[in-house]
Amino acid sequence: MGRQSIAEQRRIQIGRALQACMLEKGSYESTSVKDIAQRADMAAGLIHHYFKSKDEILMLVARMLFESIRNDIDELYLARDEAGKREQLHELVGSCDRNRFVMMLYSLSLSMPEVKELVAEERALLFNALASRLKRGAKAVPNPEKSAASLLFFFESAIMQSALFDQAPAEDLLMEVLVDQFLSL
Repeated sequence: MGRQSIAEQRRIQIGRALQACMLEKGSYESTSVKDIAQRADMAAGLIHHYFKSKDEILMLVARMLFESIRNDIDELYLARDEAGKREQLHELVGSCDRNRFVMMLYSLSLSMPEVKELVAEERALLFNALASRLKRGAKAVPNPEKSAASLLFFFESAIMQSALFDQAPAEDLLMEVLVDQFLSL
C-alpha cells in the first residue's frame, strides 16, 4: 500500500512538472519529456515508468485541474456570507497560472480529441453541479438549467480574462451576478 502511495505522489509530481513547463514555455508542444524530468528532478526514463506518454501526463493534470475548479466552486457555494463568497470567488478566478493552463487545455481541445472529450465531460459535470445547486437552493430560480449555463459562461469568461490579463477584470461583474441571483444558494 505504501508503494502505491509513493507512485501516486510521483505521478502528481510529474504532472505538476508538466504544468509548470507548459506555463513556462507557453505550450504543450514546446514541452519535452526531458523538460518535465528536469523540472520533476528525476531521470527521463523514470517518467516512462509512471506514464506511457506525455499525453497521459496531460490528461492526469487536466483531471486534477478540473477537480480543483469544482472544489473551488463548491467552496464558493458553502461560504456563508457575501465576504466569504467574494474571497472564494477571488480564489476561483484570481489564479492566473491555473487559468492560463485552463486556456491552454481549451486550445489543445481543438486539435486533441481526447482533451476535447475530457473538457466536454468536465464542463458537463460543472453544469450539472451548478444546475443541481440552483434547483435545491433557498432562492427560487425559474429556469435552473438556463441559469447554470449562464453562470458557467460567466465563470469561463472570468477565467479566460484572468489568463489573458493576469488579473480578473470580470471578477466584480461575476460577483454581482452571484449576489444578484445566486447568493442564497
